Parts: sequence; structure tokens; C-alpha cells
Amino acid sequence: MGLTRIPQDLPASISVLKLYNNNITSLSKSEFTGYRGLKELYLNSNQIVNIQTGTFTNVPDITELYLNYNQIINIQPGTFSNLLKLKKLYLQFNRITNIQPGVFSNLPKLTVLCLQNNQITNIQPVPPPTTLPANPSKISTVPVDDSQFEKLHLNSNNITEIPARTFSNLPQLERLHLESNQISFLALPAYSILASIPFVLMPSKKPDAVDEEQHIYENHDLK
Repeated sequence: MGLTRIPQDLPASISVLKLYNNNITSLSKSEFTGYRGLKELYLNSNQIVNIQTGTFTNVPDITELYLNYNQIINIQPGTFSNLLKLKKLYLQFNRITNIQPGVFSNLPKLTVLCLQNNQITNIQPVPPPTTLPANPSKISTVPVDDSQFEKLHLNSNNITEIPARTFSNLPQLERLHLESNQISFLALPAYSILASIPFVLMPSKKPDAVDEEQHIYENHDLK
């Protein structure tokens, strides 16, 4: 089709919109004003780089959102605001290096998050506001905070370490993919948390588990 933007002449009653394999480069809030009944939105395999904050505010009933196979680099807080029914979010095969704190907050139904095959270098829990760096845009991280995630895909990125408390606020997590990373550092508290998750895929070379306070090094197999 070769579309470069969201068409505005479709029936307002549509619940599923499939616009994959086009040339859309950006998304804005105004483009979805006429499609408030959307439940599934497929924008995979486009050329999307920019997503305006609040883009999906007018489509609060979306349960599945496909943004994989695009050119997204940075995701700002508020990008997914008002998506209280969102269950599945697909962001794999982009160029994501930075996801700022709060991006996945207020998504109470989100159970599947796919971030594999990006350029993420670090994952960590969201720190208290007083400990945030002066310029959070410089962090190449995925903030994983209190969520209902059941499946989290972070494989095939550039992750090198897993600090303490990572994944500690994900009590529903059943499946975690971390394979095809270069993880060399695994804090002992994080090891204990990972060991409690029913299904975890780690890199073939197991990282050393490190007690950050006592500097005790151990080598573990998670399963």
C-alpha cells in the first residue's frame, strides 16, 4: 500500500486496524481521534521513528499493540498513557536504547512485553525519584517496575549485567527471556529472584553471581 500516515477515511466502527508493511514514520494523537473503538492495532513493519506522547490516548480499548519491526530508538513517558486495557505490547526488532522511567506504569493489564532484538544495554528497577540522575535520557535501560507481566522478552540485546532487585516487583512473571545477551554480572539477590521464576532462558555462558556488599563471587546455574 505504501501509506506514509494513518488513513483518516476508514469506518469509525473498526475494532481491528492492520497497517503493517507500509512506510509510516511517525505517530501522533490526532491520527486516532476517529477510531475510538480500536481493540487491536498492527503497525509492525513500517518505518516508525517517532511516537508522540499521548498518541494512544483516544483509543483506550486497545488490548494488543504491534510496533515491532520499526526504527524506534527512544520511548518517552506517556507514550502508552490511557491504555488501561492493553494486554500485549510488541516492540521487538527496533533500535531501542532508551526507555525512560514510567513508560510501562499505569498499564495494569499488560502481561506480555516483547523487547527482544533491540540495543538495550541495561535493565534495572525504577529507582526512587531522589536517586534519578540529572539527565535520565542518558540511561540505556529498561525500567521494570511493579507490573503484571507474565512474559518478558529481553533476549538479543546488549545487556551485560543484572543488578540487585531487578524483577523483584514482577510477582506474576512466569517466562523471562535473556538469552543472546552478554551478561557477565548477576547480583546475588537478582539470582535468587531469577531462580524463583518458573521459566528463564539465560545466555549459554552463565554469568558469575556477585554479592555487591561482600564482594563474594560464585558461579551458578539457574535451573
